Amino acid sequence: MLLALVSWELFWRANGFEPSLHDDAMLWARSREQATVQGEDAVVLVGSSRMQMGIHRQTLARATGWPPAIQLAMVRGPSIPVLRHLAADEGFRGTVLCEVSLPLFFGQTEGFVREVEEIVRAYDERTYPQRFEHRLSMLLQGSLVTRLSRLSPTVIRNAIWFGQMPTPRYEGVIAEDRFRYADYAKVQSIPALHRRIRNELAQVEPVPATDAMLEARFAEVEAMRDAIRARGGDVVFVRLPSHAMVLERETKWYPRARYWDRFAAQTDAQWIHYRDDPLLAQILPPDGDHLGVHQARKFSQRLAEILVRRGIAPGPPR
Repeated sequence: MLLALVSWELFWRANGFEPSLHDDAMLWARSREQATVQGEDAVVLVGSSRMQMGIHRQTLARATGWPPAIQLAMVRGPSIPVLRHLAADEGFRGTVLCEVSLPLFFGQTEGFVREVEEIVRAYDERTYPQRFEHRLSMLLQGSLVTRLSRLSPTVIRNAIWFGQMPTPRYEGVIAEDRFRYADYAKVQSIPALHRRIRNELAQVEPVPATDAMLEARFAEVEAMRDAIRARGGDVVFVRLPSHAMVLERETKWYPRARYWDRFAAQTDAQWIHYRDDPLLAQILPPDGDHLGVHQARKFSQRLAEILVRRGIAPGPPR
């Protein structure tokens, strides 16, 4: 029995699978705790999977002179609920790099907001037994590829039924720091990936926020930024790259003049839009949404240079 389990594990590893942690509420809570513990030294990333995959932790730290960033971004995660939680925490005194994802920041996304709020609530309500149990679970998840949901018996059975073997996902693996980096070498066909993503996008019609919603949202964001600043911290709003069909969709539903420019004009905030910098504008995500690992390094280096030039980050030690 043990030999069969070991053989099964080695088989999938030989086919490119790597152990990955489940990016669940308890893993997020571990990072959220550090955002308060680190005090004024904390550098926190808030946003969606685009932020989770688009910033290279070591590159950003080295080029800004900041400590390694804390990853609080979530898949399909609107920034505002997490920013609200940080602003309400009197113990948080750090710097936030807050992603402005057009559909999540300027749209009506109540379902996604509720999902994020549930994860935040789980952080507030977690118990010590839950923490201990999660730590034990992490040991297994980080050691065995056969713990991956993509290699569950049901998924494998369905794959065999349709004559396909499960393949590793290009979106990267989750480590304890919650950063992950896309590996596009695992994508067999970028055009086929684009077709799949385009079909998925076509099934969902965005619902932009009304003018009244936007005004209330801008006012709340500015109040949250002021609360963090009053404790010695800061918030920088960042528009990360999009490309191809994703950019087409964003441009159609959320034109810059009506949304981003309006937000930047009405809030006294630091903001960085990738298309305003010639170097950042050249770094485009192959799937339209997420940077690969090498691109994330380049993007983080250039972003750091802008942050240092503006006096937001201290710069690398001399």
